[in-house]
Amino acid sequence: VRDLWPESAVALGFLEHPVPIAMSRWLERALYRSAAAIVVLTRGIERGVLAGGGTPEQIRFVPNGVDRRWREKLRQARGYAREGAGGQGTVALYLGTINASYDFDLILAAARALPRVSFRFVGGGDRREAVERKAQGLGNVTFLPPIPHERLPQLLAGVDMGLVPLRDNPLFQGTLPLKVFELMAAAKPIVASVPAGELSLLIEESGGGIAVPPGDPSPFIAAIDQLLEHPEKAEEMGRKGEAYVFEHHTRQRLVEPLVSTIAALTHRS
Repeated sequence: VRDLWPESAVALGFLEHPVPIAMSRWLERALYRSAAAIVVLTRGIERGVLAGGGTPEQIRFVPNGVDRRWREKLRQARGYAREGAGGQGTVALYLGTINASYDFDLILAAARALPRVSFRFVGGGDRREAVERKAQGLGNVTFLPPIPHERLPQLLAGVDMGLVPLRDNPLFQGTLPLKVFELMAAAKPIVASVPAGELSLLIEESGGGIAVPPGDPSPFIAAIDQLLEHPEKAEEMGRKGEAYVFEHHTRQRLVEPLVSTIAALTHRS
């Protein structure tokens, strides 16, 4: 389970009528009850699955991570052309789907307040056009299409920090986006606007960035400015995040419980 449904759709306002909500929850409960095992990415998702009808015996916790072989690829990635940023100053990256889960007004507010920073969006999604319209007139904001995953090391080599502006919603207390692990693996400090929960704890535990409360541009802008004013601190955060991910969140390490689960289920059948 990568996301909780229908909880995510309800929390973000996509599903409001009680009939489809009830039908979706019935289907959710039926699927959980019929599953031999349920793999979850975060403890928040685990709690949601239990509330939706799953049992502790079914659940296997396998969080997100990165390929261990990425480390060498990331180190080799040099001289990525800063497409769209013009090579000017610091580059702050939003990577991934541009959708309702994220508060892009925070990034645009930061772009207005920090004109010496180039803010780059890389990805698509149903909110991209709306965000592009809001960004018109901001010369330090650029949008690039999604890129193949194999090009990600080159992209990350050309940026200075990663931005994760989650919305102020209890749903996101249990969220750990894959982009966080990819950015940290590339030794990029994270600036996250997020409800207190798993992501803020990860950033605190790893030392890989700065987490601020969601919904308020001021601390978000201040966190970015802090990394600008103290590049040595930003570099230290990047190194700590990289070390943490490759120690605790490589797929080669995390896949073991998943393989064991599949093997046990196969043997049982």
